[in-house]
Amino acid sequence: MKKAIFIWIVFVLVSCEKDPVIPEGMGNFVGVQTIAISNIQDTRALSGVTIANVSPQYSIQERGVCWGMADSPTVSDFLILTNANTPSVTLTDLIPGQKYFVRSYAKINGIYTYGNQREFMTTATNSALSNGLVAYYPLNGDSKDYSSSGNTLSNGATKAIGRSGVNNTAYSFNGTSQFLTLLNPKNLPANNAPYSMSMWFKANIWSRDMVIAGYGPANVPAACNYAKTLATRGLMHNHWSFDQTFSTGTFTNSWMHLVISYDGGTERYYLNGQLVYSWPHPASPLLINPSVLSIGARVVNASSNDVREYFSGSIDELRVYNRAISASEASSLFNL
Repeated sequence: MKKAIFIWIVFVLVSCEKDPVIPEGMGNFVGVQTIAISNIQDTRALSGVTIANVSPQYSIQERGVCWGMADSPTVSDFLILTNANTPSVTLTDLIPGQKYFVRSYAKINGIYTYGNQREFMTTATNSALSNGLVAYYPLNGDSKDYSSSGNTLSNGATKAIGRSGVNNTAYSFNGTSQFLTLLNPKNLPANNAPYSMSMWFKANIWSRDMVIAGYGPANVPAACNYAKTLATRGLMHNHWSFDQTFSTGTFTNSWMHLVISYDGGTERYYLNGQLVYSWPHPASPLLINPSVLSIGARVVNASSNDVREYFSGSIDELRVYNRAISASEASSLFNL
């Protein structure tokens, strides 16, 4: 009987012990510290990570800084990895005028632990680059339009690493079925009005026609306005009867920045901040009809689900303006 009682007591004591876990922030064997936010700008800020007091029996598999627009961000949000403790990590691809939450983190013995949380607000966008902005898609974890037009896109794509190497700050498209779109978007330039489009893209292949982004019905002469890759090589501005090939290069698996700028008479094309081509329109004007906006495919007829030229690769940050972008502004957009 005494032996049975003794065994029962031992069983209770053992079962009541808590499983060992790595505590958040400052624990009794590890300290994960988030460095104070500094150098806050419209699309960038600085933070850092310091990990201390790691006992020999614990191994750090991963460390870095994660952030998001909701409280208590995790590695499922935006993150940058670091190889060692560092007081200066650049948080990039931020949205102007937004509140962010930041935490450092470490993966120790397979378990994630997070440091203390910091908060900050990005500054307002550069006034010149916000002038005439009628659609703004950072594509940072959502397809929301962050301009005043409210043209949020629907359908599907996959969150991906963006142009700055940050997780979840772009979308990838599978080339067969994924795209983002909206019927009858508000405030987009129509007919022969000036406009500009700015976009980042990285093509997985360069062996067929693939639409990056644009708007308008894709089966009406002079009414559509899309940027696309070509099967033969190069890039085309798809106006249907006014199509223009403005680059003969191929840029597979490389992030490229494209700006198309139209002042009502001349269209100009900038790649990575540099003017590569321009042309004056003939006497017949454009008749652009902004009846549909899409990223990652060309929508021929939305009612019959006629979608073509799916993009294979990643796309980051589409902007549409109701005015012509200057050469210096094209360079500024490339350097954001």
